[in-house]
Amino acid sequence: MLQNLILLLLGLVIHNFCSPPETTDQAKRCDKKSLLTIRTECQSCSLNLGIKCPDGYTKVTNGSVGVRDCRYIFEIRKYSLSLPGCRHICRKDYVQPQCCPGHWGPDCMVCSCVHGVCNSGIDGDGTCECYSAYTGPSCDKPIPECAALLCPENSRCSPSSQDETKLECKCLPNYQGDGHYCEPINPCLQAICHPHAHCTYLGPNQHSCTCQEGYHGDGQVCLPVDPCQTHYGNCPTESTVCIYDGPGQSHCECKEHYRNYVPGVGCSMIDVCESRNPCHRNANCTTITPGQPKCTCQKGYVGDGSTCYGNIMERLRELNSEPRGKWQGRLTSFIWLLDKAYAWPLSNLGPFTVLLPTDKGLKGFDVSI
Repeated sequence: MLQNLILLLLGLVIHNFCSPPETTDQAKRCDKKSLLTIRTECQSCSLNLGIKCPDGYTKVTNGSVGVRDCRYIFEIRKYSLSLPGCRHICRKDYVQPQCCPGHWGPDCMVCSCVHGVCNSGIDGDGTCECYSAYTGPSCDKPIPECAALLCPENSRCSPSSQDETKLECKCLPNYQGDGHYCEPINPCLQAICHPHAHCTYLGPNQHSCTCQEGYHGDGQVCLPVDPCQTHYGNCPTESTVCIYDGPGQSHCECKEHYRNYVPGVGCSMIDVCESRNPCHRNANCTTITPGQPKCTCQKGYVGDGSTCYGNIMERLRELNSEPRGKWQGRLTSFIWLLDKAYAWPLSNLGPFTVLLPTDKGLKGFDVSI
C-alpha cells in the first residue's frame, strides 16, 4: 500500500514537471490607420454613370451619377461653357503596419532584452544591443570587462563584429556612428515621405509626413487639391468660370457676355444694346439674357423689332431716301402726288396696301396738277 502511494505521488510530480506552460499571444500591433478621400473628375452626369473609382478605392456616393456639386468646362470652337456636372466620392482605408513599443517583426513579438535596447519595429529583427557590462542574446549576462571601455552616451559595450572574443563600443539602435560618437538617425534625410510632403523629425529614427499646402493625403500619398472641384473655387457660378492654376490654386474669369469681375460678387452682364444695338432705329432694345437682346417696335410702329414700319407715307419717304437703296430717288413724283391728295388719311388711318409707280412710270404725266 505504501509503495503504491509513493508511485502515485511520483507520477503526479513527473506529470506536473513535464506539462508545457500555457502559451499566450505576445504579439502587439499599433497599426496607423488613416482614411484617404478623393473625388473623380467632374463631367456630364450622363457620362458619369459608368465611372469607377481607382483601384483600391470604394465608391461612397449614393446614386449612379454621383453628387451634383461641381461644374465642368465644355468647349465649342473658341467658346467655353461652364455646365453643372457630377462626380463620385471614393475612399480608401490606408493602414501603415506598426508595432507597439518593445515589439518587433511582422508578427510584433515582444522584445526579450533585459539590459539592452531591442531592434524593434515592424522591420526589426528583435536582436538586442546590450547596455555596457551585459551580454547574451537577451542582455542578461554581466561582463566585468566592459567597465574599462567607458562607452559614451548612446553606445553600449558589445562583442566586436570582427572578433567576438573582444569587446567594443557600438551605437544603440536608432543611432549611427563608430561607437565612440553616436548620433540619432534622422529619417527625414532620406526620401521617406511623398515628394509633395514635409517630413518632421520626432526623435531617433522617428518622423511624421504632412502633405504640403495645396495637397491632401496622409503624407505617404499626397494628391493635388483642385479648388474648382470644391465649392467651384468660390467663384459665382452664374457669371464666372473657375480656372485651375495648380495644386490648391485657382482664379475666376468672366463667362462670355460678362465683364468687370468683382471678387465675391461676380461679373456684370454686358448690355448688348449699348455695345452693338441690333434693333431698328424705331425699336426699343432690352438685354434679357447674356448676349440675347429683345427688340420691340416703338408705339406707332409695327414689325419684329429688327424692322419697324410706321405709316405708309413715312415708309415711302424712307425708301425714297435710303442711301444706296433700291428705290432711292425713284418715288419722288408719286410721293408728291400722295402728299397733295391723300397725305392725312395715309399718315393717320389704315392699314393700307398701296401699289405705286416709280418716277419712270409717271414719265410723260404732268404731276404738278
